Amino acid sequence: MRPPVVQLQREPDIAYIRQYDGVTIDPKTGLLFQNGQALWGSTDFPQRERTPLFHKHLFRPKKQLDRAIVLHHAFDNNYFHFLLIIAPKLWLAQCHGIDPHVPALVSSRLAAQPFFEDAVNLGLFGDREIIVQGKTEVVAARRAYTVRSHEYDLEAAEWICDKLGAHPLESSNNRIYIHRGSKAANARHIRNQSELNQLLTRYGITFFDPQEHSLRQQIDTVAQASLIIGPHGAGLTNMMFRRKAPCRVIELLNPSWCGAHYYLMSKQRGYEYHWVLNKNEGASKQASADADLEAIEKLLCAMT
Repeated sequence: MRPPVVQLQREPDIAYIRQYDGVTIDPKTGLLFQNGQALWGSTDFPQRERTPLFHKHLFRPKKQLDRAIVLHHAFDNNYFHFLLIIAPKLWLAQCHGIDPHVPALVSSRLAAQPFFEDAVNLGLFGDREIIVQGKTEVVAARRAYTVRSHEYDLEAAEWICDKLGAHPLESSNNRIYIHRGSKAANARHIRNQSELNQLLTRYGITFFDPQEHSLRQQIDTVAQASLIIGPHGAGLTNMMFRRKAPCRVIELLNPSWCGAHYYLMSKQRGYEYHWVLNKNEGASKQASADADLEAIEKLLCAMT
């Protein structure tokens, strides 16, 4: 079996908190402006600083903040990016003593996500005020903090788990399949899903579609899973809630879409990680494919 094509990181893995005074904050990108001029490189993802609302920064904003932590991100409506990139900013801000009374500024796109509301209600932000920036609303700040944490920072992940009430549990033997259901963000599905379901059922694996459950239910379910299997996608981010207990992970990968995210998370946490390449992939990296049932069964058989 040939190894998957892994997307290598080309940018340095750096962490920082930057302070900017007298700025306006773009609602589309989170890019900062000063005196009407764009401060390129002021977001956590400079490669995606595209077409901000330039003209909006030429007028005095209606909303004036004294201070704010800018939590914008190019993919802030994605569950993986929220838990692995945005939430760690709160941890880093706390570590470096940013006053807990400094509000967090989030995009309206993130605020509209059910997982965001769940995370707020579970206590991720503590007592820190949350300000939602309108879709076309430029906000001014006397002082703004932009934050970037290290990727896959285990200490940050443990802090997030504590804040969300994802406590370490005694070892359990639950085996789950993280299903990409009809509400998944794109059309990257398993074409032979019914045959895969039959195979997994024979090995006592239950089906779990994160999109159909609250964040609390996702935490409690995956925290008890000794085996997690699923196609590459944000649902596998939930493995972070399996804390300080053995776990095996089987990731189903499309040959053209093999990000190393869940491999790195597994190795960092001491999980036993395996990958299986899907077959007959369509032309697009978002295309559906067939699960390799033979390879999956071979792995499951070895685990029994």
